[in-house]
Amino acid sequence: MKPQWPKPWKEFFVPIYGGRVYIFQSRQKVEAARVYLGSSIKSSTENGICEHLVNKETGNSIYVVGWYEKKLTTLIHEFGHMSFFIMDHAG
Repeated sequence: MKPQWPKPWKEFFVPIYGGRVYIFQSRQKVEAARVYLGSSIKSSTENGICEHLVNKETGNSIYVVGWYEKKLTTLIHEFGHMSFFIMDHAG
């Protein structure tokens, strides 16, 4: 049975550069997204995480943000990582 895509807290399209951002508020949902996308990276114990993954079926970039403790400073920190991933991917 194919894994199910978890429902994100928020999601949005990245204009100009492409890709979609999915924000999850639990480690379990981040792990489910990783399994769905076939990532072998294991969950961390940090307060948040940001990963650039690729949907193997469509080839589209996906930016998974885990925001676990729900502090604004953590979300801003993870968005910093996301912006670096987007710029690296876009060239």
